[in-house]
Amino acid sequence: MLSVGVVLPVSLTLLFVLLVRFIQARKDPARKIRCAPWSDAHWLWGHEFIEWQNEIGKMYSKWAMALGPVYRIKASFFKRDIIIATDNFAVHHIHANTYRYPKAPEFLPIVESQLGKGIVYVSGDEHRRQRRLLAPAFT
Repeated sequence: MLSVGVVLPVSLTLLFVLLVRFIQARKDPARKIRCAPWSDAHWLWGHEFIEWQNEIGKMYSKWAMALGPVYRIKASFFKRDIIIATDNFAVHHIHANTYRYPKAPEFLPIVESQLGKGIVYVSGDEHRRQRRLLAPAFT
């Protein structure tokens, strides 16, 4: 049987963590961007679950038609929402200003396992150095 001396601190810690996450979510500026319908989201897997169940890009296209060229979806495991940009100008801006838009931490392990720690993985000065090394191959 669990004693009050164990349950109470664990419960208070869990409550504190949930409260902090709730406050952080309320202050997130991404909340102003329209979100895909909650009815499409799984409580644990978010909108990513329904996307993986369907044809590639089907749900993204559906949401883009309903919400516009920039919208957000709920990420899995209560992570920060994912912002989706389908507008050509927005995508161009993001790619032209890569140093202003850091890569998501969730993205890095996948890239590392598939491509290694190359130009897609690194950022900052190391990314600039690798771009300079690769530039002659593309001119």
